[in-house]
Amino acid sequence: MNFLAIQFVNNVMRKLILILLVACSTMNAFSQQRTDLDLFNRQKNKITRNGMIVLGGWSAANLIYSGIATGQTHGTNLYFHQMNVIWNSVNLGLAVMGYAGTSRKIGPGYAASLKNQAKLEKTFLFNAGLDMVYISSGFYLRERSKNVIKNADKFKGWGESLLLQGGGLLLFDAIMYTIHNKHGKQLYKLADKVQLTV
Repeated sequence: MNFLAIQFVNNVMRKLILILLVACSTMNAFSQQRTDLDLFNRQKNKITRNGMIVLGGWSAANLIYSGIATGQTHGTNLYFHQMNVIWNSVNLGLAVMGYAGTSRKIGPGYAASLKNQAKLEKTFLFNAGLDMVYISSGFYLRERSKNVIKNADKFKGWGESLLLQGGGLLLFDAIMYTIHNKHGKQLYKLADKVQLTV
C-alpha cells in the first residue's frame, strides 16, 4: 500500500471512531433522559396516589362519623350530617378513580409527560375554583336560613356542611397543586438536557 492509501484509511478510521463515540454518548444521554423521565413520572404518580389516599381517608372518616350521627341527631345537625354523607360519597368515588388513574401509562417521550403534567396542574386549579363556589354556596345557604321559616334548619345544616367540605377541599387542592407545581419544575430542567443533547 502506498502512503496516500494508508493516510486515507487512517482518516476514514478516525472519522468512524469519532462518529461511533458521538453516537454512543448521544445514546447514553437519551437513555439517561428516558430514565430521568420515567423517574419523574413515577414520583408524580406517587404524589397523586398519596393525595388520593388522604382524600379517601377524609371521605371515609366523614362517611362513618356523619353516617352514625345522622341517626342520632335532629334539626340543623341532622341536615349537616346528611350533606356530609352525600358529599363524601362523591369524594370517596373521586379518590378511588384518581388512585386508579395513577396506574395508567403516560405516553412515551418528553412531550407526553409535559402535556400530562400541565393537565394535572390545571385540574387542581380548576377544582380549587369549584371549591370557592362550594364555599360561597355554603355562605349563601347559611344566610338564607336566617330569612326563611320553612326549611331553615335544612338550609343552615347544608350551608355549614358546604363550608366545611368546600374549605377542606380547597385546602387539599391548593396543597396538591403546590406540590405538583414544585415537582413539575424538574420536568423543565429535563427540557434543558434534551436541548443540550440535540
